[in-house]
Amino acid sequence: MDYDLTIQKQNDSYVQLHCDESLSHKIYCLFSAFQAGYKFNPRFKLKLWDGKIHLYSPITQLLPIGLVDNLLKWCNKNNYTYKLFGMEGFRESVDYDTMSRQVNSYIKDFDAREYQLKAVYAALTNKRGILMSCTGSGKSLMIYCIMRYLIEVKHRKHLLLIVPNTSLVEQMYSDFVDYGWENIDSQVERLYSGMKPTFRLPLLISTWQSLENQGKEFFEDYQGVVVDEAHGVRANIVGKLMKQCINADYKIGTTGTLPTEVSEQLVINGVLGNVIFELKSKELIDLGYLTKIAVAGIFVRYPEEFIKLNKDRTYQEEVKTVEEYTDRNKSLNFVIDH
Repeated sequence: MDYDLTIQKQNDSYVQLHCDESLSHKIYCLFSAFQAGYKFNPRFKLKLWDGKIHLYSPITQLLPIGLVDNLLKWCNKNNYTYKLFGMEGFRESVDYDTMSRQVNSYIKDFDAREYQLKAVYAALTNKRGILMSCTGSGKSLMIYCIMRYLIEVKHRKHLLLIVPNTSLVEQMYSDFVDYGWENIDSQVERLYSGMKPTFRLPLLISTWQSLENQGKEFFEDYQGVVVDEAHGVRANIVGKLMKQCINADYKIGTTGTLPTEVSEQLVINGVLGNVIFELKSKELIDLGYLTKIAVAGIFVRYPEEFIKLNKDRTYQEEVKTVEEYTDRNKSLNFVIDH
């Protein structure tokens, strides 16, 4: 049987597509989107750039591996036939009950919550994707469980955890100790200014700033990567680092929010995959883990004379005037006090 499209795994960052020129162009358009603020870019104004980011190249026919699921859904919808090559192990079969017992054995003094176990299960079975979980849900525990499982069950010897800043390197390390990682110094090391890791232990916790000057050979050793605050992947540097992890079949991101721009979503999906688990604040509130909240909309009406007097000010002057306006501050303080 002749297929319209064949998809060959190139490595754990890209797949190679084989199809005719017409279909290749359609895929090129499918994975293109206007970049945020493109109209103000000098290159766009000079007509040197179309204002879009393009995740697929018709020349090399390489597509980020995180977009494969999107491509398959599009093919099914449009009746294009396809065949996958080299995609064995793209997902992992994991017994949920066995995994739950294993994960809870890593934690002292308490058990993981059911939704946390489901998030870990989603990460271990899909191998790529985003755990979208609200603030207060315990994302660091999820990461801890994923890393311990990969080291102790999957026997991964080189894992990378990328966090946004140096304080979170220490926070994550401290959390792991609190959760029950007793021999952590023999398995985990940190990289940031002043720290000199051996790069021989199973898990390295670092910031993207500390990693950006490493050569591509450095990243080829890693067999799994987790990115905390994954919405930051839209930054070119973090996306570049992830793409260089060509032998990391596990690529997981955790975040409480994702950007609304389609172009930024494409970049994140390209390196990490789609959302594979989602937990909203309302669900945690309903479960009794978060305190119920009430939102008050406050409308402050300024006197007409005040508006006339200040309407021609610059934006910066207007902000300063409003912030210093006595009656406004009295109104807000009254609301806060009550």
